[in-house]
Amino acid sequence: MYRHLILNFIMSIKFSNPNNAYVTFSDRVGTKKILNANVGEFIEDILLRNYIPLNSVLILANNQPVAENCEIIEGIDYHVKLIEGYDINAITKNYTEEKSQIVEAYYKKRLVIHSKGNVYVESQQMNLQMLQEYVDRTIFETFQEFKLANNGSNVLIGLSGGVDSSSLLFALSEMKKEIGFNLIAATFEDFDTKKSPTFLNAQRITQQLNVPYYLIPSSEINKIFKTNKPLNEILLELMNTKHAHYVMYIDHHTTRRALEVFAARNNITEIALGLHTTDIVAGLINSHLTGYYISDIPKRKIGNINYIYPLSYITKKELHLYYYAITGKFAEHSSPNQWELNPLDRNFYYYLADQVQTYFPGIELNLFEAHNLKIRKNRFPEFTICENCGSHILQQNFELVNPALCDVCNIFEQYEYLK
Repeated sequence: MYRHLILNFIMSIKFSNPNNAYVTFSDRVGTKKILNANVGEFIEDILLRNYIPLNSVLILANNQPVAENCEIIEGIDYHVKLIEGYDINAITKNYTEEKSQIVEAYYKKRLVIHSKGNVYVESQQMNLQMLQEYVDRTIFETFQEFKLANNGSNVLIGLSGGVDSSSLLFALSEMKKEIGFNLIAATFEDFDTKKSPTFLNAQRITQQLNVPYYLIPSSEINKIFKTNKPLNEILLELMNTKHAHYVMYIDHHTTRRALEVFAARNNITEIALGLHTTDIVAGLINSHLTGYYISDIPKRKIGNINYIYPLSYITKKELHLYYYAITGKFAEHSSPNQWELNPLDRNFYYYLADQVQTYFPGIELNLFEAHNLKIRKNRFPEFTICENCGSHILQQNFELVNPALCDVCNIFEQYEYLK
């Protein structure tokens, strides 16, 4: 009773300040609250900062429906009514914890879906030392749980010199003795590698950590893919074709294939790549939206090579802070190649993956396990071998242009880049 009296009082005086406005929010069980707003704001912005999904409500202005892109006008009575049946207050309270002043250096959160149906958020404030210990421990536990490398294994890191692969190198160099594997690093010579600050960073870190380091020459791609032009010329030319949106994928595929051939020559059984949580979550979103089948996480066998992703449960933000905790400086970035900003759909998958992790921190713990369980129930990965470059092709449930060639060699053949 008193709550309704107070609410009526607030509603009676809400227009006394021309800069403030009040929007009433009500759920389906009769709970009402006031959403603070300012004249000139848009209702969409008010809803989003209160963690209210746009599609879950009807918006009324003077009891008439309006859209969420409606601007708040003085003197109008705004009422937002929840039309979904979930307990929105119990859910959103997990996102509205008390905010603190500046605290070093990271706030780790994980949303838990309990086996008995409850949903709650666990959190911990971390300084840099705690964060470094957390990252090292998580990578170590990932190695142990998924048996990413055995005692005596040779592990090759694909080292670009960027924050992801450099952080991975720091972490693995610390734990290699405890697990018992040998560590080697290699960089594929991209067309701007020798001028890139990330390449210089890769050289410096491997020397600092005393890790054997190799530069795989770009000419290897001509030999492996039997192309009649250097890769950098091919990629630039393809950017002016209808297949421009494939160029980044071609760049990645050729780099991985160069690492595979290097590994085979040097008795290396594991290739470690610096894919972090968002990389993999974005890949799973891509997979579900396009129908492409992908195999296990964080370890997948392709031919005689085990690809391992020790950073699967570490976010990009954690990697940047981890790198800073170790080196005392933030990682430098090279200017992106023109194809790294395209295709835009891939950028959107990454954006969406980051947003999903904002609302469901720790989703990877459930998502990756569910993915592995699902592919085990459906079928084991089936591969064929590309007749041109020798790479393994994960078979999809649709007909390829030329099933004897991988996707990259199919494109190279179309543009007569194969000898």
